[in-house]
Amino acid sequence: MARKIFLAIFALLIMLPEICAAGILDYPRTAVIPFTKKAAVSPDINWDDQINVTAVVYDELFQTGKFDLLDREYLQDILNEQVLQELMSKPAESTYLEGAEYLVVGSIDGLSTKKRVGEVFGFGSNRYTVVARLSARVIDVETSRVVLTGRAVAESTIKLTKAPFRIIRIGSHDVNEELVSDALDKAAVALVDNLMAHMKYARG
Repeated sequence: MARKIFLAIFALLIMLPEICAAGILDYPRTAVIPFTKKAAVSPDINWDDQINVTAVVYDELFQTGKFDLLDREYLQDILNEQVLQELMSKPAESTYLEGAEYLVVGSIDGLSTKKRVGEVFGFGSNRYTVVARLSARVIDVETSRVVLTGRAVAESTIKLTKAPFRIIRIGSHDVNEELVSDALDKAAVALVDNLMAHMKYARG
């Protein structure tokens, strides 16, 4: 009898890492909360830019085939500032999550520019690089514990043109909207790659 108990405990100890990691890896019901803006940039980086980052993260998570995602447009429609505050303070009690087990909560942490002045065929040429920094954490709704974190940095470089894209000021530099959007999109893709790598590592 003692031998059977010992073998049962031994088997449980062997399986324990798999059991602990399984929760977030077994196609969990997940809500991607709209990303917030923490970057110290001009008001030209608006709500639409944040929604686009959220959309890219959502699509990339969907493509992994490892998440059962709540409808993004539904969340976008209902999650005003007051609801977000309520959701983040007591996620398990929220009536907006439709049985979600996890929340993906992220932010645009930084946007910066680098300028390089060069010369092409005797003419001056200004090239600007936008660097975007994103971060995200995955929260267990039931316990409010952070179970996974990820960060990403990406950049995009282009010769500045005034048209047809809108100009956005970051720091002391004017850059076009397309450049900012491209850097944010690349960072969003890299962020999901980072989260998935951490999940794989957690599984061992």
